[in-house]
Amino acid sequence: MLGTHIGGYPEGAMFHGFRGLYAEILLHMQAEVMRLQSELSQPQNADGDSDDGDDKGSSKDTIAVQAEGTDARSSLDPGVSTSYSSSTAQFQKVLALKKTLDEYYDSLFRYEKIINLPHPNSRDLEDMVNWMFSRQASMINLNAENFGFYKDMWRDDGRETKELVSLHHSFDDALTSWVQYHIVDIYHNLCGKYIHRPPKAAHLQGAILYEHKDIARVTRLLTITCACALPIASIFVLHSIKDVSVRLGIVFGVSALFSICMGMMTSAKTHDIFTATATFAAVLVVFVGTDGNAL
Repeated sequence: MLGTHIGGYPEGAMFHGFRGLYAEILLHMQAEVMRLQSELSQPQNADGDSDDGDDKGSSKDTIAVQAEGTDARSSLDPGVSTSYSSSTAQFQKVLALKKTLDEYYDSLFRYEKIINLPHPNSRDLEDMVNWMFSRQASMINLNAENFGFYKDMWRDDGRETKELVSLHHSFDDALTSWVQYHIVDIYHNLCGKYIHRPPKAAHLQGAILYEHKDIARVTRLLTITCACALPIASIFVLHSIKDVSVRLGIVFGVSALFSICMGMMTSAKTHDIFTATATFAAVLVVFVGTDGNAL
């Protein structure tokens, strides 16, 4: 039932991240790498202390170690006793260390992705818990004794909720997120529950879904409208005012409004907002100067 619900509403999908457990595994792998590194230094020291001619007082170079190790490995024959030199042991340690180190870095990069997974929004978590305790999800009993620690995952006041991750990344702009988690509730209570019909799926009976793509479409329309209206309205207001000092004050206010709108309605970075605002303000200042000369 829970899997069916997540499949039908992927935006609300959330799972246990096990960040702490994965970090513990990484620490064990790190200790294993350090152990192999320590063992590798022993044959290296043996080569350095060797009394064989040119090798005395210095460890063998990489090519020599690899060549000797490869020759010794290829000459192995089951049932035949073969003695290993220090360089052969060193090469075997290098191979073991490389394998372990590759696994360590693969796990490290995977952990980087895990810790960057977003936490589920508190509203999405609340909706999930409400659904679980609803009659439509009667097959899931969070109060059952055999549920054990699993039920703590979905408790908003539980420590395990901090380990939850969402596969649905939050909206790029603050406006869409604000509409999704605040305005939609107001709309639903006022008229949405009378206009929209619940889905026919058994696990969603009684629930009304507002899809993210529809909300994003509305906020995108608002953003485009604002992008068109703000410059035109600014020019119209500046043209209707004759006092230059007042005009400059309006340029300051409109530029600040433009910067705020970019920060809320787009996913632009800080330097992009700064550049766009400076350009917008420069255009208005040029207009003030040329329009004043025309007067």
